[in-house]
Amino acid sequence: MSTVNLSTTSVVPARPRRFGLLASGAVAVAMGVVGLALVPLLTVAAVLTIGVVLLGAAVYQVTKAWRAPDGQPRTPHLVYAAVYAFGGLAMVFNPVGSAVGVTLFAAFALVLWGLYRVFGDAARRDIARGTVALIGGTLLVLTWPVSGLWAIGVAVAAALLAVGWRNLVGGLRPRRPAEPEATPDEPAYIA
Repeated sequence: MSTVNLSTTSVVPARPRRFGLLASGAVAVAMGVVGLALVPLLTVAAVLTIGVVLLGAAVYQVTKAWRAPDGQPRTPHLVYAAVYAFGGLAMVFNPVGSAVGVTLFAAFALVLWGLYRVFGDAARRDIARGTVALIGGTLLVLTWPVSGLWAIGVAVAAALLAVGWRNLVGGLRPRRPAEPEATPDEPAYIA
C-alpha cells in the first residue's frame, strides 16, 4: 500500500477549466444559433439520433437476455428489445413521421402536466409554469402536423443555447480571492 505525500502533490490551476467552459459554451451557443437557423434539419437529426440510441438499447436488451443466468426470465428483456427495436427502426426509416408523432405525444404530455400544475394537488401547484405548459401544449396541438417539423428542433436549439450561455457565464465568472495563509504564530481555524 502506498501513501501520498500531500505537500508534494500539485494542484491543477483553474485556467484550463475556465478555458474548457468558455470553449464548450462558445461551441454550444454557435450550434444553438445554427440549429435555430436550420430547425427542420435539426429536428430530423435529433429524431435520427434518438432512433440510433433506441436501436443500441435493443441490442443491449438482447445481450442481457442472452447472458441471463439459468432460472432468470428472459422474456421481459426480449419484449423490451422488440419495443426498442420497433421504435428505433421507425425513427431511422421515417424520421419526419416519427417527429410528427413524438411532437403530438409531447403536446398532450404538456397539456396534462399543465392541467395538473394548475388544478392538481395544492402542495405541487405552480400556476405560472402550468399556464405556460398549457399554452405551449395547446399551441402544439392546434398547429400539429406542421409543428412536428419544428418543435423538436427548437427545443434542442434552446437547450444548446441555455447550456452554452451557462458555460460562458461560468467561464467568465470572477474567481474568489485566495484565502490568506496562516502564519506560524497564528493557528489556522476551520470555519
